[in-house]
Amino acid sequence: MLRSRFAMSVSPDGQAVDAPPAALRLLTGAGLAALVLVLGEVAKLSAVACFDLRIDQHIAAHDRTAALTTVAKAVSVAGGDTR
Repeated sequence: MLRSRFAMSVSPDGQAVDAPPAALRLLTGAGLAALVLVLGEVAKLSAVACFDLRIDQHIAAHDRTAALTTVAKAVSVAGGDTR
């Protein structure tokens, strides 16, 4: 009987497949997490950061305008008609 270097696992269709050891999966996950952190730092240092900030400010301005309009409508309704 031949032994695989990986533990055997069963796929959803019932076929036996080799699964990598847990340490390999752990190292892969840690490597991907480090890659995300590095890419985040690069994004903060590049021109993309300025563009993202302008977009966020634009969205915030629209949210403030909508909120102020809602407040103004509520105040005018609460004040009643003065005719």
